[in-house]
Amino acid sequence: MFDPKQAYWYTLMQSKPVNPPTKNVQLTHTQLYKFTCANKVVYHIVVEIYKDIYYFIKYYPSKMQHEPMKYKVRTNRQKDFSKIIGTCAKLTSDLINKRPDAFFGFVGQWDEIDIDNKEEISQRFTLYRKISANLFPKEKYTYVEVKHLNMMVFSYHENVTDKVIKDLKKDVATFLTMPGATSLIMPTHLET
Repeated sequence: MFDPKQAYWYTLMQSKPVNPPTKNVQLTHTQLYKFTCANKVVYHIVVEIYKDIYYFIKYYPSKMQHEPMKYKVRTNRQKDFSKIIGTCAKLTSDLINKRPDAFFGFVGQWDEIDIDNKEEISQRFTLYRKISANLFPKEKYTYVEVKHLNMMVFSYHENVTDKVIKDLKKDVATFLTMPGATSLIMPTHLET
């Protein structure tokens, strides 16, 4: 269903270091890619790189570039949703080939439906977790979940130790919850 072989062709539009890295957050690099769907809708894929080793993949329709809620849009209303997800998976696979020592992740952002239903785990996170398990099998990759953030990070088994998992959970929780670090929006029903 979500086959990277069926992905759209994507183009790197911008790749820039963050100089100096953002204090305490350590966002070190960002990359911006774009692709065009069959119906001519343009999407952007953003890769945020923290500490030069944690890669977070995000996407949104380019027309929403300046919207604060751009990552909350339900793409499944887009006719070729599986090809959009396949494009993100293809980019992730290509980045893994370039940086096999890195960790790759995503956040399943809550949207209004999840918030209205007071969901702890977003539908998006559930879907991304299933897709990742199919495309990046557990026989080769170790997955680390931070469920209260609807976040998952994975890497090749050989990169993962108990210490790495502990550090990773601490690091990524810091990255994703600091003001201005990313566009994660926590629903008020989950705030403590």
